[in-house]
Amino acid sequence: MNCNRRECIASTVGIIGIAGCSDDPDADSSSDEIEQAEDETQETRSDDNEAETHLTQEWAFETGGSTNTPAVGSELVYTSSGHQSNTLYALNVENGAEEWSYRTEQGFDAGPSLGDELLYIGSNEGYLYAFDAESGEEEWRFETNGRTRASPVVKDGTVYATENSGEIYLIDAETGVEQDRLEGSNRAGQINSLMSIDTEELLIAGMRNGVRAFDLATTNERWLVETELDAYPSLTASNGVLFAAGMDRHIYAIDIDSGSIEWEVDSGQSIEHNPLVSNGLVYAGNHEGYLFAFDQETGEEEWRFDTGNLISTSPALLDEYLCVFSNQTTVYVLDPESGAREGEFDLGSNADSRPVSADERLYIGTDDGFLFSLTDGP
Repeated sequence: MNCNRRECIASTVGIIGIAGCSDDPDADSSSDEIEQAEDETQETRSDDNEAETHLTQEWAFETGGSTNTPAVGSELVYTSSGHQSNTLYALNVENGAEEWSYRTEQGFDAGPSLGDELLYIGSNEGYLYAFDAESGEEEWRFETNGRTRASPVVKDGTVYATENSGEIYLIDAETGVEQDRLEGSNRAGQINSLMSIDTEELLIAGMRNGVRAFDLATTNERWLVETELDAYPSLTASNGVLFAAGMDRHIYAIDIDSGSIEWEVDSGQSIEHNPLVSNGLVYAGNHEGYLFAFDQETGEEEWRFDTGNLISTSPALLDEYLCVFSNQTTVYVLDPESGAREGEFDLGSNADSRPVSADERLYIGTDDGFLFSLTDGP
């Protein structure tokens, strides 16, 4: 259902200020490294001063369930939901109107991935689906051994998909026929993120206790970086370096070719989603409510912004602004170089998936069942 947020639930869109504290169970276990850095780096707070909005809601679509990270095409944006709705949606990017949808019995824990003409998504019933991206017609389905928690990767005519056991399947993108499986991938355990490297024949998996890289030419493991148990790191790559952030509180900078760790920092609290890399800085938010900016080359902390509430998703860039989503519905708009607060916007809902910037729009899914399209505004 496409609607104005004010009509969908009882909340308002406007300028607010919030302050609070994290209810994370290890909120008092911040590392000495981070505590010492508080005296050495620039810190700004959500309640430092009044600010403008700088964001405008273009539209909001009600999915009916917790809304996953979208995939954005030229005319359509695709998102999925689980828990009650269990539906994949294709929406018009201009107005959020539903173009087509597909419902399953158990829904989706991860968002879709867009190929040249087909849209791919793994379901909680244990199927990888391929749909015609324009019409929504099902082209094929492939049965895996369990539910999917990571979006598939589409590369050079092959779809790479995983499921609960950690098996990674290589599937022909047109026909849905299995081509191979990555050797030893089921030793990885549950995988929550997959990514390919455009300049390398490499597939990288963020798994329960580390990061594993597979050589696509040989299907063998190239390297493994082990983390603390239950880290489930999320991944971002830039200029030959992989940045992994996870529930073990750490951010790792890993050489993509060799797997050697170039630097690592302890943020003091768990990090749920991908770091953002831009203009020589690595941005990541943690459960204590801090958004950090680290030097991309050295890992030195440049600044931090205190939202006062748990951060459970990735920051995102919209035009010249950096947007960070707190767990109390507020989107903070920051200067990406200094971390100074430029504005804020009440989303009216908790962001719970990775935001995506495309064509001067910012798309974000929420845990109470909405996909928002935001633009730079007054």
